[in-house]
Amino acid sequence: DHKMRNQFFRNAQGYLLGNNSPVVLAGATATISMTAQIPLLLEDICMTYEGNDGFQITDFKLAGQSLMCSDQPFSGKALSVMSQSESYRSISCPIDSNQTFEVAIDNFGAVGNRFGVAIGTTPIAQSQVIPTSKLGQAINVFFGLGRTPAIPAGGTGVLSATALRPCTLGRLVLVEDGTLGTVLTDMDDFEITSIKVNNIELSTLGQDLLLAYPISLNGNITVTIKNNGAVGKNVSGGIFVLPDFRE
Repeated sequence: DHKMRNQFFRNAQGYLLGNNSPVVLAGATATISMTAQIPLLLEDICMTYEGNDGFQITDFKLAGQSLMCSDQPFSGKALSVMSQSESYRSISCPIDSNQTFEVAIDNFGAVGNRFGVAIGTTPIAQSQVIPTSKLGQAINVFFGLGRTPAIPAGGTGVLSATALRPCTLGRLVLVEDGTLGTVLTDMDDFEITSIKVNNIELSTLGQDLLLAYPISLNGNITVTIKNNGAVGKNVSGGIFVLPDFRE
């Protein structure tokens, strides 16, 4: 009947799980928490940060379980829709009603800012909710690369991180981190000269930044970049981990 059709249509729609922080002072930390009201599948995540000139994510937690796979923070600006438009930001994990998703922020910028998180979701049945303890490698979502010191004009910088658990490295995102906002041309002056995993050089360079390469527990990745521009810049980065279909 008409009532049932409306109910089906409503359940077929995606919901947005999100929240905003109060002003986070320069040099301060904060955690943004979001609580699901119904069982959901968490999909693409993105962040807003007003005119912030530098921040990083020190942890992402689903019902208390960390989704981070490395010992370095994840670039906050890498979660901007301006940083990459492909669908590599999908968390692809279920969250139950009354469970919380948390994003821990470190604002190392020069000014205080409000930060916002939005996660696209799809409603799921209660039977589709899997406890985080049984998600296996699905909890491997974010691989932080940290941040370089200022890379002078003509100089090089290195991002390096160690794996806290085995995973498959996916889409690499690098952003300029030290000026207000994010601009599409921020990284035009930079060139990736090397990507190594455990000292093995990867052939994936240039425009194709989908690494699709496994890294073991305590494995190390280094990304070397050259600043071909006329001014010094900081760079931060992160890798969106690929699901392991072998499980």
